[in-house]
Amino acid sequence: EYIGKHRFVSKENESPSKFIIRVLKNTKNISGIGTIHYLESELKKFIDEVKK
Repeated sequence: EYIGKHRFVSKENESPSKFIIRVLKNTKNISGIGTIHYLESELKKFIDEVKK
């Protein structure tokens, strides 16, 4: 996924929560609506996975 010019890929065997935390740490210096929408969609995917 791209956030601005930054690309984030979940690492192999990386849990969704760890991925989201890593992305959040890396996006502290990135602002904008796109980032928020991206994180929202990632969190929704994560929540859907947890519910299964």
